[in-house]
Amino acid sequence: MRIDTVSISKINKYRTCPYSYYLDYDLDKEDRPLRVNNPYLRKGSAFHEAMEHMLLDYSKSHTWEVKKLHKFWEESSAKFGLSPTDIDGGKKAITVWSKRYTPPDKIIDVERRAEMDIDDIPFVGIFDLVEEVYDDNKKILKITDWKTNAFAYSAITMRDDIQAPTYIILAKLLYPGYDEYRFVFDFVFVNKEAEYYYDEEKLETVKGLMIGAYDVISKEKNPEPMPNPDCGWCAGAVFGHCPIVKRIIKEGTLTEEHINSLKKHVEEGYSFILDDELVKDCVVEDAVYQSVEKIIKTRKANNRDTIRNYMMGIDENSKEVGDYK
Repeated sequence: MRIDTVSISKINKYRTCPYSYYLDYDLDKEDRPLRVNNPYLRKGSAFHEAMEHMLLDYSKSHTWEVKKLHKFWEESSAKFGLSPTDIDGGKKAITVWSKRYTPPDKIIDVERRAEMDIDDIPFVGIFDLVEEVYDDNKKILKITDWKTNAFAYSAITMRDDIQAPTYIILAKLLYPGYDEYRFVFDFVFVNKEAEYYYDEEKLETVKGLMIGAYDVISKEKNPEPMPNPDCGWCAGAVFGHCPIVKRIIKEGTLTEEHINSLKKHVEEGYSFILDDELVKDCVVEDAVYQSVEKIIKTRKANNRDTIRNYMMGIDENSKEVGDYK
């Protein structure tokens, strides 16, 4: 399959469902299915844009005012079509978060898209905020990644995360000369922060994983669908392109044949991640299949026309939602 660059979003898409990757990245753009109206992505895009405007303003004025951030949030939220409830809830969360947040002393980059070759493999990542800080006379490059999740990552998720180490690898090449590199997840809407801790061995492991991912995806000739909790947001599922979804819609359930096939793929290492047991837990659990069936049936029956109408009338300025990275 086609993989022009290696990114976290592409790797996660493939390991979650190879067929969904095929629809989103392998097909020519004109042949790809309509994007699903995902409010969570739109909220994230709105906040990232608001913070970009806020930080650029702060770099010039050196004043941090919550009311300014509220203004940028309201403007971006309107652009991305957030509901009044989401806009108001976002303002409240931003107010609480701002009491804890310390503006950066020295901004290096904001929303920086970085593309670099590592062992002849093209890597790409978007740095939300890069700043220079000092601690115990150490010159430190700090990377902050804004998250608008309704929850902070668990210890297991942090342990198995591949975004943070990949970005640290890129940062060392893009911003050399620092004594230390730090990566922080800032969960704005739940007012929590988590620093990612790593060692050089972990960085080498993740680097090997990303290079291996490039090799696996580029050689993939028969991408198969794999039911997962994200099926409800997949255009292939919602609009009926996915062969397994077609069977679910027709028969009302996953067949034993599909379940056994999926187990076989997992056991053979078809999905790659740092912790294989985690993949098995996510893919094979009956609760996942039940959840997928419910999501797909509900969306297929009730939301198809709504989603199609939204996507047909989507503003061209909102193209960032679900954009290719």
